[in-house]
Amino acid sequence: MKNVVLIAASALMALVCQAADAHLLRYGSASGPGGVYRGARFASCSGNTCTHGGGVAGPYGGLVTNHGTITRTGTGQVANSGTAVGPRGGVYEHSGTTGCAGGTCTHTGSVTGPNGQTVTTSNSVTRTGPGQVSSSGTVSGPHGDWSHAGSTSCAGGACTHTASVTGPGGESASRTTTAVRVAPGVVATSGSVTGPHGGTVATGGVVVAGGPHVVVAPAPAIGVVAPRPVVVAPPAVAVAVAPPVLAAPVPVVAAYAPAVVVRPRVWVRARWVGNVWIPGHWS
Repeated sequence: MKNVVLIAASALMALVCQAADAHLLRYGSASGPGGVYRGARFASCSGNTCTHGGGVAGPYGGLVTNHGTITRTGTGQVANSGTAVGPRGGVYEHSGTTGCAGGTCTHTGSVTGPNGQTVTTSNSVTRTGPGQVSSSGTVSGPHGDWSHAGSTSCAGGACTHTASVTGPGGESASRTTTAVRVAPGVVATSGSVTGPHGGTVATGGVVVAGGPHVVVAPAPAIGVVAPRPVVVAPPAVAVAVAPPVLAAPVPVVAAYAPAVVVRPRVWVRARWVGNVWIPGHWS
């Protein structure tokens, strides 16, 4: 096991060496319940094209990498493509296009796994007014289609986000989240998630800028929690991977949204969707 971890660490350091002539964006580690995860990411831009690469090494030697390019093809138009390699050596080819005009950004993308199966996405984000954003989209995979929709409203130091997902069998899940700025650098959050069987869970917490996330007495579960409320959640956020070297990303996928869209990045763990492995990524 020690040798496996050393090999993964060496491969990760190779990514850093590749960034010697590029702009190194991030290199660090994070501790979780399963151990320490180490990651690196870099990007280099020339003309209208940026090349990026990165990887994460897990505590047991698993290594996930992603390399690709992002090209500005016109005013408000971006195309991306790349290759991700999972911890078991599976290769995933991904590509997509993003276009923004008139307060609306649309994104289409696809990822093909090592078994030849493909997942495609089509999403849009629209600025409907000052501090108001709505989104919708569809994810199509080998086991059916998922549709999702959401809206975000910000005013007076508070933002509220609602979203829902419907699976190929008609099952659906929804969530509501509210974030309120209670002091400089301090945000209080609350929310609820309702699963496909009607069970609801309420949560709450405090986020301090530069510090850890502190859970503050989450509310108890209401009703019966669905056994797997995330079974219908589409892997939309994993289809296209774009570094933060161009315009700000669309909240739902790695697309490019208007500057008014402000949403924290969240690490989404690696997982299987049907027979397709979706590597861990930032959304």
